Amino acid sequence: MLGAITVTVTGVLLALSAVSLPAGAQTLDLAKARQMVLEKHPGLKALKEDLSAAEEAIRQASALENPELEIGTEEFGRNEVEVVITQPIPLGGARGAAIDVAEAEAELAGLTAEGERLSVEAELLRRYVSVLAAGQRLALVDSLIEVSAEGIEAVRRLVEAGAAMEIDLVRADLARDELLLEHIGLERSLAENQTILAALWGDGIFRFDGVSGSIGGVLEIPSLGKLAETMENHPAWRLPDVEQRLAQAEMDEARAERWPELAFSAGYLQNNEADEGAVLAGISLALPIFDRKGAAVAEKGHQAAATKYRAGLDRLERSTALSTLYSEIEGSRSRLSTLSGELLAKAARIHTELQDFYGRGRTGILDVLEARGHLLEVRMRTLDLIEEQAILGVDLMELTGYPIEIIR
Repeated sequence: MLGAITVTVTGVLLALSAVSLPAGAQTLDLAKARQMVLEKHPGLKALKEDLSAAEEAIRQASALENPELEIGTEEFGRNEVEVVITQPIPLGGARGAAIDVAEAEAELAGLTAEGERLSVEAELLRRYVSVLAAGQRLALVDSLIEVSAEGIEAVRRLVEAGAAMEIDLVRADLARDELLLEHIGLERSLAENQTILAALWGDGIFRFDGVSGSIGGVLEIPSLGKLAETMENHPAWRLPDVEQRLAQAEMDEARAERWPELAFSAGYLQNNEADEGAVLAGISLALPIFDRKGAAVAEKGHQAAATKYRAGLDRLERSTALSTLYSEIEGSRSRLSTLSGELLAKAARIHTELQDFYGRGRTGILDVLEARGHLLEVRMRTLDLIEEQAILGVDLMELTGYPIEIIR
């Protein structure tokens, strides 16, 4: 299905995909986190205000210039009273050009807000993935601590029966203690990642005990051509076109300002001494002698050309980034498929068989602990790759706008 990521998880990783929480603990799901981010993120709020301001600017640009009222008297009205109203008339399409500028700026504000929303949602996914990955690592270590506890009891029985040395029990205890230390570090990492996640919606108080969902498996993505096609609808891809329209509108506005300023006036003059009145009418026109706005027009022309070149460079860089990211995901998929398949199965088999051999006195405890350490390393590397691949998927979604289901 378009936009979906099919996630396959090995039997071992399925057991680690969810973090166990204390009874009654409140969990946060992705939908709720997204809602809080969109409602509370200060940056998104600021962009919303920018968009509202740009929309008001369109209304302002559409407004007609105010007329001017002039009243003059002689001898405080005893001799004469003059009332004149003057209406400025913009020439050369100045009002229309101003509206075009305001509309382009509003469209820019809208695309900027849309692009920032996508970036904020991508950052939410990154932080959410980090919390899930930290929880999976903690669950993995906790599962091995349980295995170690069972192993210690088995070693103790062998020592009591005289089938193993006392030092074997010490070594088993030491291996468990190391896992307990790892557990403490992972608990701290999980708490830190949860705090970082909560900070995204500007909440300084930690309000949840865990998150729901899971990550894992091999990422499935569409073809490079499909992603490139989708990317053309991304706000960042459309932004340069609007910037060019804005630059052109500003150049048209500068051209319109080269036209002289025209004003019509009409009024009435009452001569009290002669007891007569007269209707007044006039036209005023500014003479563009010293400032013909030629430099301003040339300035906007250069800015329009520069915007065009920057647009080409930006699109080239985004296309290159897409190819690079696609290659990275392909490599990550290949590594994860190998590591979570045969390598993990072999490491688990070696550990299980060596435990059995030790119980029958056919190998030493060091071999068992070494196999357990190797199994932990392989599982941790698998989780690292799962997190890496999920983050790459988020990067791909942010770059192209292609909808990807990162969290199940």
